[in-house]
Amino acid sequence: MRFTLEYNKENKILTAEILEKFEPEDVHGIVNSLKNDYSEEQRQYMIANIHEPAQPMPSKETRQALAQSTSELKLHKIAICGAKPVLRMVGRIIVTAIGRANDSKFFNTMDEAVNWLSEEAKKAS
Repeated sequence: MRFTLEYNKENKILTAEILEKFEPEDVHGIVNSLKNDYSEEQRQYMIANIHEPAQPMPSKETRQALAQSTSELKLHKIAICGAKPVLRMVGRIIVTAIGRANDSKFFNTMDEAVNWLSEEAKKAS
């Protein structure tokens, strides 16, 4: 499996660990897992932690699948962690394309991502 998903009940944050380079079928797999295994409430605040083997540039087809599939999910805030500059650029294009540029932010560490999402959740309540 090229990803793992884990929901932390304490801080109410869903973490997607992206372990390897994604292909279009992986995008559909993670979106289906998010839809079927996690409630809308559990998907509100999410961290995408991108590991080193997942760093190569995704194909055009994968980027299109990400843009189309993630727009279906009801995510309030998305923290992207660990991405190298090239992937951050691609990520910004994708989140802008799905209208989520103001709801997404890039971080160097998981702690920074968790802190931001926790603060955003406090603002919303």
